[in-house]
Amino acid sequence: MAELSPMMQQYLEIKKQHKDEILFYRIGDFYEMFFDDALTASKELDLTLTGKQCGMEERAPMCGVPFHSYEGYVARLIAKGYKVAICEQVEDPAKAKGLVKRDIIRVVTPGTVIESSMLQDDRNNYIASIFLKGKKAGLCFADVSTGTAHITELNADKIAPAVITELCRYHPSEVLMNPGLLDCREVTAYIKKNMTCSVELIEEERYAPGLVAASLENQFGRDWAQTTGIAADGLVRFAMAALLEYLHDTQIKGVERLKTVITYNKAQFMRLSPVTRANLELTETLRGREKRGTLLWVLDKTSTSMGKRMLRSWIEQPLISSALINHRLNAVESLVKQTMARGDLTEELGYIADMERLMTRTVYGSATPKEIYTLAQTCDRLPGLRRQAEACGCPELAELAVQIDPLEDIKARIYAAVDPEAPSTLKDGGVIAKGYHAEVDELRSIRDNTKGVLAQLEARLRQETGIPKLKIGYNHVFGYFIEVSNSYKSMVPETYIRKQTLTSGERYITQELKELESKILGAHERLITLEHRLFSELLESISAQLDRILKNNSTVSNLKLRASWGQTGNQNIGFYKSMQTYGIGSVNFADAVDKGFYITNVANNGARKTSTPMKFPITLMILEITDKYMVTLVFPILRKRAAPAL
Repeated sequence: MAELSPMMQQYLEIKKQHKDEILFYRIGDFYEMFFDDALTASKELDLTLTGKQCGMEERAPMCGVPFHSYEGYVARLIAKGYKVAICEQVEDPAKAKGLVKRDIIRVVTPGTVIESSMLQDDRNNYIASIFLKGKKAGLCFADVSTGTAHITELNADKIAPAVITELCRYHPSEVLMNPGLLDCREVTAYIKKNMTCSVELIEEERYAPGLVAASLENQFGRDWAQTTGIAADGLVRFAMAALLEYLHDTQIKGVERLKTVITYNKAQFMRLSPVTRANLELTETLRGREKRGTLLWVLDKTSTSMGKRMLRSWIEQPLISSALINHRLNAVESLVKQTMARGDLTEELGYIADMERLMTRTVYGSATPKEIYTLAQTCDRLPGLRRQAEACGCPELAELAVQIDPLEDIKARIYAAVDPEAPSTLKDGGVIAKGYHAEVDELRSIRDNTKGVLAQLEARLRQETGIPKLKIGYNHVFGYFIEVSNSYKSMVPETYIRKQTLTSGERYITQELKELESKILGAHERLITLEHRLFSELLESISAQLDRILKNNSTVSNLKLRASWGQTGNQNIGFYKSMQTYGIGSVNFADAVDKGFYITNVANNGARKTSTPMKFPITLMILEITDKYMVTLVFPILRKRAAPAL
């Protein structure tokens, strides 16, 4: 057998480290796949299968996708349960000596997707990490695209149902588990039968206490227990550390984005079994498994991705504390009553971008120029948003308004650096704004106006030397030169270097001309490289302000959701008033059910009286996610029926 080509040797060496993933290997403007990967990808993606001579007796099976549109192909593979390793050229092919160096820059898995084109705007994409030991379990649910992790510790005689309840709360697309969880057949069987998620078994060695402590310290600092709320002697630390190491293995960079850790316990949120969740049709219907006809569908009037994700989270995690519920809904009540203020606030909120996911792409270095410019436009709207929230005259909204940071410094930096007409990619330049960097302006001028630059230099040299017929020319042998006729040779400055003698005169070069020649001949390449560097520096400076931007994101999401509920509550206020007439009150639903008031399941498109077994969970769900005006949102069908006398 002939010897493998150098490129194929490099490919196989990299593939050896990623046997379980489909390897996207960058060659020029394509990501190529070879051998078994090519056979799999061509089948799953309907790609044409070809072959490549690589030093073997037979041509290696090969297929490929354009690198500028690879996300759609990766998304399809992820949806089919595959993982994809992205192998990129890590040096400039034009400067490479021999084979271009390549390396894995990221492994894309179902739970680590950050690209907006591969994510649903209205829902979080969670990766779960579970560490189970006996009757205790540590759980971590993280959304890599938003940099937020939710953690909890479970301790129950029947630990399996408790773990399943949490899985149903977050619906992860990927689950990491320790070997001890394999012995809990109830959980593993449930995941296999009822969940469409990828499962990764983490080796026992990765849970060594020393490695766990080091991982948490690297991510959150030496005082990680105080910073995150992770108990130093609990099981959550194992789950979180396993997740962090998995992210380091697959994402290579950007793991520092996972900064927000939210600790919760069973006393904060209502526990709902999978059956209860399904029957209540909170986010998907029983039959069609679709959004239309669910409680989420009824309540969702949010116009932005951040608000939609928060709404889904609130519905799937109903509060138990009436004080917290009322705090949320006091603002809703105020907005229901103030139509003009609500409209102005809603309009202002419509201009706010999805800062949460945008910041993740910024930290990972994959944000586009257009996205960064959108961030500046969002910052532009923050002062107005703050004024609108304060104008509502509601203490709860005012409390949120004062938390809005206008981010003036970030906005100014972006507007100064990024051209308003910047393209979506860095490939062809045109990203850095005029006046931001002197060398960028100079290189653009040289690239776009070479003749004008040479003419200016020629005119200046004539004036400096007093030689009226001094000319600047070019040929492929000497490059750019200064030509002086024999009659003016005596006026040539000593700094001019003779390059060629002609019958009619002499040709010279100067250090200035050689530098200009270098700039002209390589202006475009250097300009692209410089713009890449400046944009990367801009991303780094924005990433350094991550905490400030994320704080704004949380505040804006809360405002969006309250404005949405205010709008929905206003649309249903007629029924709310009719219920008040019957003396039901805002939260006394147990009495209403006992007296025979009809409760409707929205998805069934009809009213029914609650049965005794369902009365408790349904009543609590109403209490948690509605209250006050929001009661009408759960039962819109009743507006079409005569309310029964109580």
